[in-house]
Amino acid sequence: MDDAYSVSVSASELTETGGLDQLMTLKSDDLFMVADTWGDLKGGADGLFVHDTRVLSRFVMSVGLAKPSKLSSGVSQDNVFFSCHTTNRPLPPMGGRSAPAGVLHIERRRFLWDRRMFERVRMVNHGVEDILLPLAFDFGADFADIFQVRGTPRAKRGKSDAPTHDGRRVNFRYEGLDDVTRSSCLAFSEPPARLTGQRAEFMFSLPKGRSMDLFIECGVDACDTPDAHRFRVNAVAAR
Repeated sequence: MDDAYSVSVSASELTETGGLDQLMTLKSDDLFMVADTWGDLKGGADGLFVHDTRVLSRFVMSVGLAKPSKLSSGVSQDNVFFSCHTTNRPLPPMGGRSAPAGVLHIERRRFLWDRRMFERVRMVNHGVEDILLPLAFDFGADFADIFQVRGTPRAKRGKSDAPTHDGRRVNFRYEGLDDVTRSSCLAFSEPPARLTGQRAEFMFSLPKGRSMDLFIECGVDACDTPDAHRFRVNAVAAR
């Protein structure tokens, strides 16, 4: 890690099985995010919130259909960046090739700025062979308010439209009982091999000794296409 981290969690069996229940929080003005130590959102007390409304309620990454093994994770001392370092479990054979556990280093690095979540997933192949890497994200947006998230039930709810997508973006829309339309957008720098309103599946060819980045953004209203330049410029501004 290139920051001094205030929280560090090792990859132990206790952690992997949920024995250590810990949440990480980032905040920027009226935007805040609560996630587990892998960086995942599971629809409980976590999520990405704008004005106390949850605009992303589920966001779970898997590597080869499995949760990666965590090496460490934490929030920087200035509370700007979250990073989680993981490695792969054994990957299923793809095109006659398979990869043993521990040959990939995968870092999720995230920050909030300008009412938007920015994330970079960096994948490095430390193995002796090229790898076909299946990477997937499950996601959703329920637009629950902070009181619902904390356990206060609502007698009525507004209407959630079915998510729409255009190849590398997913749009969520909710019509509240107050007649206000709320929306959010999740976007990827690379077009997934398969994209639905709930899941994005990628298949990356990663040569030995090489690395590659996937950039992701989520915020209200429309999304620009994420890329390295946007990530870098906004990371500087967020500091």
